[in-house]
Amino acid sequence: MSWKTDGGNVWNRYGTNVKVHLQRINERGLSQRMNQSLPPQLSREAYVHMCVAYPALLSIFEELGPPEVIKRSSQPLPVSVVKIVVGQMLSGAAAATIYRRLEKLYLEEGIEGPHLLKDKSLRSAGLSTAKTKAIRGFADAHAREPERFEAWKRCSYDELKKDATRLWGLSSWSASILALSHFGMTDVWPSEDGSIQRAVRIIRQSIEPEFQADKAAPYRTYLAKMLWAALDNSLLTDQPRNR
Repeated sequence: MSWKTDGGNVWNRYGTNVKVHLQRINERGLSQRMNQSLPPQLSREAYVHMCVAYPALLSIFEELGPPEVIKRSSQPLPVSVVKIVVGQMLSGAAAATIYRRLEKLYLEEGIEGPHLLKDKSLRSAGLSTAKTKAIRGFADAHAREPERFEAWKRCSYDELKKDATRLWGLSSWSASILALSHFGMTDVWPSEDGSIQRAVRIIRQSIEPEFQADKAAPYRTYLAKMLWAALDNSLLTDQPRNR
């Protein structure tokens, strides 16, 4: 399999165990899929790490296939922050509907982003008073201290979390989603995310009672994304899974 040509890093780290698990992957035909898709090395190493760290979840990982490499977002920071605030305590579908309304409004007004909309417009799109206040607070701070937010690009996750949660309405959950989805940090575990909590509960109840996210370090973002995908594809459900 082509992974063993990647400087030996994966093989040196995991030794015999990775060979055993990759043999299982090969037996199920995933090797051909991997070679066809040619995922970047970081994604491959993260995938192997997951397979070795969580053998009880191997069948789920095989069905999902290797994750896409995590990258820094190209969209402006204010757009990411608004999307995250909108998404707090809402389903993905409901959040997407509200954000489309905001996008329509700011494009019609000819302004740079949804964070610059007036409170009345934010509320008309379906945002609560609290979320409107959070977006307004961020927008004001962003205009007043641009260098503060420019520095976020160079922050560690702990530094980002500490500063982001100083803003009214941005929680630890908000900071974790910002870190992994906007800044592309690869070792973030969004422990306060409701879907992640559900996935962990299902795994511990039905698959692996001793499951610990820390075993995924330094690729915990990849683990989170794979568990979200497993829920979305009904590979993790409250019904017992045949393995």
